[in-house]
Amino acid sequence: MNPALAKDLLTEIGILAKNGKIKNDKIRKYNQIDYFVELMQGVLKEIGDRDEYVILDAACGKSYLSFVLNFYLREILKKKCRFIGVDYSKTVIDASKRIAANLGYNNMEFIKADLTEYTPDVRPDIVISLHACDTATDMALGLGIRSKSRAIVCVPCCHKDILKQYSYEPFEPIMKYGILKARLADTLTDGIRAAYLESVGYRVSMIEYISPLETPKNIMIRAVYTGRESTKARADYENLKEMLHVEPAIERFLRQKIGFKITRQGDNGHEI
Repeated sequence: MNPALAKDLLTEIGILAKNGKIKNDKIRKYNQIDYFVELMQGVLKEIGDRDEYVILDAACGKSYLSFVLNFYLREILKKKCRFIGVDYSKTVIDASKRIAANLGYNNMEFIKADLTEYTPDVRPDIVISLHACDTATDMALGLGIRSKSRAIVCVPCCHKDILKQYSYEPFEPIMKYGILKARLADTLTDGIRAAYLESVGYRVSMIEYISPLETPKNIMIRAVYTGRESTKARADYENLKEMLHVEPAIERFLRQKIGFKITRQGDNGHEI
């Protein structure tokens, strides 16, 4: 995205300095959000053209992604869109509301809520979540599943939940080294998440989001809803749970949500 075209936006969210140049300490952040928008072009094509795109930013934080994606959809693609940002922190929600008001973005709303309790008033086209820490990623994925979002895009961060749970006797000679056990937990966590998403009707792909030189937490999970449950993925998921002695957070959060259930009737999808 050309910084000159989005000068007001990038200045408002603290990416550009007064001289119109990207701040030195914000170059990494700018590269991340710019590449995110580039990757989102493929997701938009997969879900197809909509009269109005509804984007839900789960654990939105400072909402950089939403503001930039809103600019891209409205100003570049000339598409009608609505953005909903959800976070448990009143501080970041209030800050995002101020920025939206300053930019005149009246198609954006920001809500203070627990992701495990919040349910949108409309089916989202895309649920996004960038670097939601540990099980907050699972909360975001669970919210996407519950609301039957047409696509879910997240970049997980921190993988402590499975790290604290899992054990696997054949790998004990490797796992006695803490750093290796932690790195393996990262892979296992995202693999388990992918298997679960596939089991409830999503087609999943994973890509390298940014260079591992910037951060090792650089995997992007992209899931597009097909409505076709996978019995094989469900079996794989259950086998992983049993083999690794874990209770994944994504399933825990969905079970906690009153009224949620997954049908087990061939390819009928899931109900809320």
